[in-house]
Amino acid sequence: VVALQQGGCSLCSRRALRRSSRRACSAVLAAQMGNCSSSPAGRDRDSKDSDARRAAPPPTRSLTFKLNQLDEQLSKSAPSPDAQLAERLAEPKKVREMCGPAAFVGGLHAVVGAANTAVMETMQEEHTIRHDSRVPFVSDHLLIETTSETEFWFVLDPVGGLGRLGLERWPEEGPGARRSFASGRSSEELLGAANKRQPLPHAAFCERMRGHNEMLRQHGLAELLEEELIGGRLFTGPMNAKYQAALRALDSADAGRRRKFVQLCSDPQTLSQYEAAVEADPEGAWAAARMLCTSYSTTLHVIKSLLLRLSKLSRATPVYRALHGEAPPAAFWRERFGARGGVDPGFFSACPDRAAAALAARGSQHAPGVLLEIEQGLVSRGADLGWLSQYPPPDGACELVFPPHTALDVVEVVDEGETLVFRCRATVNRSDLAIDKVVSTKRDGLNCIMTSMKFSLMREIADEADARLAAQEFHALVLGPDDDGRPFATVRSWANISGVCRTGTFPARDGYSGGDSGGDNGDSRGESPPSPLLRRDADPRIYNDGVTFSETLRAMQAAQQEVLQRRKRHAFMVAPRPGASAVPLADLVLAFASAELERLKSRDGAPGFAKFADARLVTGRPLEAALGINRYLGVGDKSIWLGMGRGLDAIRDEFAASGTEDDLVCLEYVLEGTAGCHPREWQHSGGKQMDAFYEGREEDGRRGRPLSYFVEHPQAREAALLPEHVVALRLYTTAAFKSINDPLRNRSGAHPFPVTVAFINDGIKRLRAVGAGAADASERRDFWRGLRNVALPDGFHQTGGTEYAPLSTSSDLEVALHYSDAAQERLLFKLTTASFLERGASLQFLSAFPGEVEYLYPPLTFLDPTGKVETITTTCGVKFSVIEVQPRI
Repeated sequence: VVALQQGGCSLCSRRALRRSSRRACSAVLAAQMGNCSSSPAGRDRDSKDSDARRAAPPPTRSLTFKLNQLDEQLSKSAPSPDAQLAERLAEPKKVREMCGPAAFVGGLHAVVGAANTAVMETMQEEHTIRHDSRVPFVSDHLLIETTSETEFWFVLDPVGGLGRLGLERWPEEGPGARRSFASGRSSEELLGAANKRQPLPHAAFCERMRGHNEMLRQHGLAELLEEELIGGRLFTGPMNAKYQAALRALDSADAGRRRKFVQLCSDPQTLSQYEAAVEADPEGAWAAARMLCTSYSTTLHVIKSLLLRLSKLSRATPVYRALHGEAPPAAFWRERFGARGGVDPGFFSACPDRAAAALAARGSQHAPGVLLEIEQGLVSRGADLGWLSQYPPPDGACELVFPPHTALDVVEVVDEGETLVFRCRATVNRSDLAIDKVVSTKRDGLNCIMTSMKFSLMREIADEADARLAAQEFHALVLGPDDDGRPFATVRSWANISGVCRTGTFPARDGYSGGDSGGDNGDSRGESPPSPLLRRDADPRIYNDGVTFSETLRAMQAAQQEVLQRRKRHAFMVAPRPGASAVPLADLVLAFASAELERLKSRDGAPGFAKFADARLVTGRPLEAALGINRYLGVGDKSIWLGMGRGLDAIRDEFAASGTEDDLVCLEYVLEGTAGCHPREWQHSGGKQMDAFYEGREEDGRRGRPLSYFVEHPQAREAALLPEHVVALRLYTTAAFKSINDPLRNRSGAHPFPVTVAFINDGIKRLRAVGAGAADASERRDFWRGLRNVALPDGFHQTGGTEYAPLSTSSDLEVALHYSDAAQERLLFKLTTASFLERGASLQFLSAFPGEVEYLYPPLTFLDPTGKVETITTTCGVKFSVIEVQPRI
């Protein structure tokens, strides 16, 4: 108290007095008044005066008033701590920029934007194909004249990088180069030959990383990624100057920091334009220049992720940082809301050696140096990068690096004469996740958005199958094809999405462009930069790191509208093959017609596929489909039932009575022959032999086998087919099909082969059981049937029609188009099915011509029109009429 009354200079005495307990203050005041037994006067008083003193009336002025009076007296007599600090730091010094609490809340994301999910790819782009990638710059202290591209390959491929860049040797430190120990080991240390960086192979650091990952695993922590290793290696070299310039300028209004950022992170043209415009319009010039500068957003996120992971292996001990020729800003040491401190916008390092740091920070009595004593905690610690640094610290030295936007709370300021020691508590900013978490979080968010927009798109399309195709088309349009075929296997970041919708290139600057390129590097002017390892086309705005979520959403909405507009222009959107993106059917048909025209010009009169080409579209009423095949065959139900009970004998009798010579040959081959041993070439199949494999198709083991091979086939057993079913279906795949189909379509009395047709009908329905276990059993599938020179019957579009004969279809659109080739008028049925119960049976395993891959529907299949039709006319006048139907078996 006496010291304060006499104008003592301790910075914290008044604060301590104010924070002391009122009981202690009462004791001090009572001692001065001689009314306390702890004072010398009180102890000398006789104990007899104690009773009198206790009986005396209270003082006229209360103790509270005395305390307030003393506090007011101290306030007038002692200068404030802020005023004393201002006086001590009055000597002109460079002010180290610090940010306020708002910067801590926003974190790295608020300054440089979000990281790209294509991490390694984007890091390479940031260093090799941006405007500043080939612009030389000189790093502070190290005096290395280098480029971003050179530094990237120095880290990633120190052996092959020289040839890639056309260099004879890597850039070296200039004369007088110094390694600055900002943390305070020494002020600066000249680099000798032994201390200069060496082009060590990347694999050597990967091996070191495995050792650190082992330590992380032992503590149950996430391991380091190779991208983080590369980012850390870049950070410890000359690229540190660019990274720090970006962090300290992007959220700053300081003209000097802004100019340094433009100078380091853009090209000379941008710098000259900025300097010419900044005086007249500082903010406008800065906004324009910033868009052309590289902010290294993904690389900075990767480096911060590395520091957050490695910091978990550091010990929580005090560390020290000397501010060489710098002073903290006034906002750092002035009290606000009962607290003092600031947020460092960039990376900074510190060391555990207090003596070395204090020596580096020492100033003079009139111009004291500044030393930060930083207390680390349970979750807020720096990371040791010595094991991966391009300039590892000397033996015994250690530097811990703190990530950007680390908050330093000033706990106490100690004046040591030649040094002001700011004792701080560090709080590491963790608002930015580790890079793998950034990727997964953005992927999850994008999945949710994509799913929502897909469902919205599907609701706009009435047809369910077409809606699914539209959703696939939208996915492919926005994200591009997936490498492994699974939805959302490869998800791009916000910055990539708009670029996929409309392919863009990097605007040309200084004689080279930033699109896809290849070849050697050569001169930096007039040639393209080398092709990146993982190059992709992208919108130019990704280089500005300014693509926002709103822009991404607009791009996705534009893609959604484009898909809907296609649906309005084209009735049918189909996938040409499984897993492919949907395209307009008209495009596929016109492409086929063009190729067909060229083929017909050189055609030598080879026979066509009469089985499909000669078919006539004859349909019946829905009632006939409902009554069933037995009634339609023109014989009684009992006759058919009795015939089916006789089995193969009934089939033999039917063919012996009504079959043609070719029919009997086919029956004898099916019943008694062995597969592939009949020498005849059949005209209807294009001159092929039965059960022979052509065009390099692999045989299935049937050759030389009797009928029992097909009866015991796994598919026949799964469908519970009888030998009669197998014989009837095998016969239908031979030349006998014409004798079976014609009476069904012509309706000229009783059918000559009613039992055979009944077994065909029943066998096809049973074979649907094979499809019940398929992966697409409950999914929509489309089948096609092409006809030539036929017209739809009247009223078909309104009521549909019943196909009297077995209906052959194909899952391959091109095969169906071939069925209708060489005709002026063509009809194309699109049969859309919702499950295996609506599909025909595949007869390939028992077909006499296994090269014909078809799905056969039973007789009296009802074709129910969906209302979707499209007419496609080629330039040669060929007309394709496409109609969509749903088959009802």
